[in-house]
Amino acid sequence: MNGVRSEFQVEPLTYYGVFRIRKDFDQGLHGLGLLSTYTNRFFNDADLRNTIDKDAFVAGVDGWTFLDNERTYVLTGWSAISRVAGDQQKMIDLQRSPTHYFQRPDANYVKVDSSATSLTGYAGRLMLNKNRAGLFFGRLS
Repeated sequence: MNGVRSEFQVEPLTYYGVFRIRKDFDQGLHGLGLLSTYTNRFFNDADLRNTIDKDAFVAGVDGWTFLDNERTYVLTGWSAISRVAGDQQKMIDLQRSPTHYFQRPDANYVKVDSSATSLTGYAGRLMLNKNRAGLFFGRLS
């Protein structure tokens, strides 16, 4: 309107990568998998840099092994590590977000690090399940 024109970046140029591989052994009695995701953004606008993470990486491994030939008992597990990077204000916002709540008074093992430009975390789970014998079996969580 009135010859006024403006330009601004609404989404930076971004690379997304996903990798997944899984291999079964002994006719499905054992299995092992790897997973990785990667995001990298290239900013031209400083304002966007404050609202979106610059890059993020996740790598994980998962697997299972049946403990008997009847496939009644199975040991399963997974483990993953992640890293996210951005400017200091974005990392403060992430630490204080409802997903993390690093400022909680009941969690003395974490605190908000106002100088952080990246965050790294890890998680894992190991489970022993008993499956029903027969043609069909399932698990409710």
